[in-house]
Amino acid sequence: MRIFLLLISLLAGIAGVRAQDAATAVRRYDFTMSSPQGDVTGLLVARLADDGDVNASVINPFGFSAIDFSYNAARNKVKLNYVVSFLDSWRVKYVLKRDLTVLMALLTDSGRPVPSRYNALGSGDGLTLTNTRYGLSYSVKPLETDRK
Repeated sequence: MRIFLLLISLLAGIAGVRAQDAATAVRRYDFTMSSPQGDVTGLLVARLADDGDVNASVINPFGFSAIDFSYNAARNKVKLNYVVSFLDSWRVKYVLKRDLTVLMALLTDSGRPVPSRYNALGSGDGLTLTNTRYGLSYSVKPLETDRK
């Protein structure tokens, strides 16, 4: 009888965790960041919560994380949690935070206007954001498994 009760409580706990995960959605994108000095390519994996917040990571083709960040939709701010060593300078992180903030606002359909220093081109097949001041370009394209 004890084993039966233990099994039921274990299954109820697992069901509770599954119900909590249902409030979030995971999206995957092909990601390319182009600059005059070089490119960073990989996979952008984003976990979107119901309130619009996003936790995301850019993973290179070898499986190493290049950029980890979180986006607070209410404040329209990006917090960089990890940046690979060749991008880890205060100037690069400053521009990267601003650019990722605009990109996440566009991907989450927040309705915020795009600042004048950016050009945004997009459709259902993807989005390209260009920082005209620094010549940086960010391209995201949904993976086939995430399309409806």
